[in-house]
Amino acid sequence: MNIVDLITRNAATDPDRPAIIDGDRSISFRELAVLVNRTASHLLGLGIKADDRVGIALKDSVDHVIAILAVARIGAAIVPVDWRARPAEKQRLAETFDVTAVLTEVGDTMPDGVPCVPLDETWHVSVATAAPCLTFPTNGSHTFLLNLSSGTTGTPKGAIVTHDDYRYRLARYPTAYGRGGRYRYLSVMPLCFSAGRNLLLYNLVIGSTVILYPPLFGPEEYVEAAKRYDVTTAFLVPTAVRWLLSLPEQAQPLLPGLRVWGTGTAFMYPEEKLEAARRIAPNIVFGYSASGTGGISTLGADNLAAHAETVGRPYFSIDLQIVDSQDHPLPAGEIGRVRCQGPGVSRGYYGGETDDSEEGIKGDWFYTGELGALDEAGYLTLHGRSSSLIIRGGANVYPEEVERVILSHHAVAEAAVIGRPSPVLGEEVVAAVVAKQPIEQRDLLNFCRKELSSYKIPAEIRVVPALPKTTSGKVKRAEVLAQFNTAQPTQAARIHLPE
Repeated sequence: MNIVDLITRNAATDPDRPAIIDGDRSISFRELAVLVNRTASHLLGLGIKADDRVGIALKDSVDHVIAILAVARIGAAIVPVDWRARPAEKQRLAETFDVTAVLTEVGDTMPDGVPCVPLDETWHVSVATAAPCLTFPTNGSHTFLLNLSSGTTGTPKGAIVTHDDYRYRLARYPTAYGRGGRYRYLSVMPLCFSAGRNLLLYNLVIGSTVILYPPLFGPEEYVEAAKRYDVTTAFLVPTAVRWLLSLPEQAQPLLPGLRVWGTGTAFMYPEEKLEAARRIAPNIVFGYSASGTGGISTLGADNLAAHAETVGRPYFSIDLQIVDSQDHPLPAGEIGRVRCQGPGVSRGYYGGETDDSEEGIKGDWFYTGELGALDEAGYLTLHGRSSSLIIRGGANVYPEEVERVILSHHAVAEAAVIGRPSPVLGEEVVAAVVAKQPIEQRDLLNFCRKELSSYKIPAEIRVVPALPKTTSGKVKRAEVLAQFNTAQPTQAARIHLPE
């Protein structure tokens, strides 16, 4: 089945219900179905066909959503491109995935040799006059999406996700978010990233109304928008959750109208999860996923209090294992590499690449690149990326454990712990912190000594204005390390700790 059929069938069951609201523009499910078909017809007229790869470099708008569905409608594969990316990044994506064309904003420039189709006035006139009722592919084996991941080398990799794969992935969402439609979903995540795209499409599949909202906002603006649009479901990256938690505490939750809301894409500490459920809205869902798998596990509000340190249990269709470096399954409680298999898990990358040293496909298994452990009840606890593991003098140091201790200090707002190459120990533990008030260096040192074994104590701590992060809120550890390898900080911003 073509994934678009799951959305356009709402035009028959609830045709006048708003499908997408974008500012002053509102389109119903009936209108969406017609626009998708006309746009798909226009793409065919441009020479784009099934199994081609089409880059989408558009802002987060109705046109972006229609473009995704129209490309999928004709059986071509979507290649997500961040419209804000630098020309060299766009060039690399276009060349790596041999795109037939890239759909762009008016006035946007692409590198020479990359065929562009701007969504200008000519485009919209052509779509409006295109035939709305052509026969389109319904075969679920066509590639729907190349889900991008940088891998360990920084070279883009595209996990192949067919329509059937994506349908299986969407089938996991009711476990976490419920089956009923008529939700009102506030979409603030960029559509070029998996989380933003997946939650939007799932809500369209179940017949919800999607409210598109610019991804750059402040916490007060988000709360106001959620109330103004009578939002009932949402998804926020951990960075945005922390923004909301920075608001003054109130007697009632910030967003009492949310029937269910989710967060994920980056690490959250147990106390943050509990505070989010208490202060933002109680019906919270935490998700763990990867580009090559879709959703892997989920932790709902019912199990949060007892298992806040985990990312929940695997979805029923996911077979998850923890294995050692030789791919042997490990018993409950032991830390190893996370791998999984099941319907919807990618079975290959575009171009035939199958594996790298951290994340990839080996045999029937997809390795997420994370270190984790399963308890006796099947709950998964993550211990960071395998590439982030610090081996100091032969001892394993998990950055998240050290970060959690540093963050519990009242003067620290954010922390990132990384391994710096050391000629003596192999790696040394260092940390960058963002302070929310002046930090007494001796106080922080003594604090670490009370909470950590000696080999886990950072050899150097720097106070920095901000931590470099991805759009989804993940700390760019390579950039943090680069800062340690460049200019030396002033003594006031540096803490030396003894061996």
